Amino acid sequence: MKVSALYNYPVKSLGGIKLKTAKVEKRGLENDRRFMFIDKENNFVTARTQNKLGGIDVVIKNDELIFTNNHNNSNVVQPIVISSKKINSTIWDSKSNCHFIDNNVIDEWISDFIGEDIRLVYMADDDIRVVNQKYAKPDEIVSFADGFPLLVTNTKSLEDLNSRMDENVNMSRFRPNIVIEGNIPWEEDNWEKIKIGDVIIRLAKPCARCVVTTINPDTGIKGVEPLHTLSKFRKVGNKVMFGINSLAEKLGTINVGDSVELLK
Repeated sequence: MKVSALYNYPVKSLGGIKLKTAKVEKRGLENDRRFMFIDKENNFVTARTQNKLGGIDVVIKNDELIFTNNHNNSNVVQPIVISSKKINSTIWDSKSNCHFIDNNVIDEWISDFIGEDIRLVYMADDDIRVVNQKYAKPDEIVSFADGFPLLVTNTKSLEDLNSRMDENVNMSRFRPNIVIEGNIPWEEDNWEKIKIGDVIIRLAKPCARCVVTTINPDTGIKGVEPLHTLSKFRKVGNKVMFGINSLAEKLGTINVGDSVELLK
């Protein structure tokens, strides 16, 4: 097995960046989901409710966030100047301190586009959000990701899923961090621990998928696939599973093409 692809997502729910090399940190891949948008009540805002967000790309360059709206070909550059002003925001059932951005130009730009007043915030190194203690150790932390630092997927599982549907979807629909070219579909369900170079990753639990997977990031239009097909054979209780929520036990750097060793 080997690493097929690597992705990070600097701003939660916005487009991802395909990487050749990634530094694995305690919170996940470097720069992954360290920014997110919040509403007036300080609750997180994602493509689940604002479908158009998935069609906005962002890259980090020279201490700037460069946003590109693929719906209307507009763009804006936001300097990364972290404010000393902190607030407490809510992500699902957990909370995290976070910082506002000074010299802000992005909030009005994106609020006008989606039709809701939202604000960009940043998770600094001293803003601590712990992973669900049912699956993690007390010192294991996460970024603004839904719940876990890493999402691992298997190319063979996607191939099997696509073979069951009339129209294929890309792996990007599932917003993984580490894509592995496995040997057989769905074998990742049984992995407990893998090693990539010096990095050791613990696979904690299957990832329950939501309507974001049904949104075409190019158009912002929501359909029924792949959830409709997944629900026929990947349903556990009332949840549909694809990919594995994971945590890094030993940090380091991984690369596309690296061999993946199954430890247990």
